[in-house]
Amino acid sequence: MTVRRIALVCMALAASVANAAGETPLLARIFSDHAILQRNRPIEIWGQAQPGEQVTVNMGGATRAARADSEGHWAVTLPARGPGGPHALSARTATRQQTVGDVLVGDVWLCSGQSNMEWAVRNTINAASEIQHSANNSIRHVFIPRNPAAAPRPGLAGIVRPRVSPARRAACWRSSTAA
Repeated sequence: MTVRRIALVCMALAASVANAAGETPLLARIFSDHAILQRNRPIEIWGQAQPGEQVTVNMGGATRAARADSEGHWAVTLPARGPGGPHALSARTATRQQTVGDVLVGDVWLCSGQSNMEWAVRNTINAASEIQHSANNSIRHVFIPRNPAAAPRPGLAGIVRPRVSPARRAACWRSSTAA
């Protein structure tokens, strides 16, 4: 076996061990593919790394760096941007990198309420027409699962999807657009 093959096998093994160990992503879970970030305001990005580790964040040519604190938390502020995208958002350290894609900058709306906020588009009057005419890749929706807790949680998990689906919540389906 050549030295190059041995090196490739070692790198593949190291990557699989890191994945099997459930290594924490560098970016907080809310920063995922298809995310949308608020326009015309400084963009706060945060995550988790090894304590003391230097983290460099880049999006659309803007780069900022931070050092993780004693608990591994880090945060940077990217400059404000006008609406646009898609962008790649990346965070990297000396030993690993995470990149999420199809990130837009636009208006972000948070909608909450009671049970009526969970009314799905498929249950509305003229649902087929609403779904057919709602196709727009700039509209994003993050669904935050109900998960009550007695104390604050360190992260926010959600599922971000472009486009409107029949299961999308009707009360706030235009929650964020990049225009």
